Amino acid sequence: MEFLRGVKLQPMRRKVLDNCLEVLKVRSSKPNRFQRKYNKIKARKGEKVAIVAAARLMAETVYWMLTKREYYKEDKAIRASSFS
Repeated sequence: MEFLRGVKLQPMRRKVLDNCLEVLKVRSSKPNRFQRKYNKIKARKGEKVAIVAAARLMAETVYWMLTKREYYKEDKAIRASSFS
């Protein structure tokens, strides 16, 4: 996270952003919803904003998974529509 080097963040926030970056950098044949969100925002607003937006989406997803006591499910309808 070279671009955040001089920014003072709380240690936990920095770890979350670091982990978010690692997830977004993983190349796969089928991009997940976080990667799609990141790429879409990165094209319009830049990398920094896209990372924060993707990290927020991940945090919201984890919150709802814990609240509903469910496993993560990638929505197949969203995945199919992203390739067309």
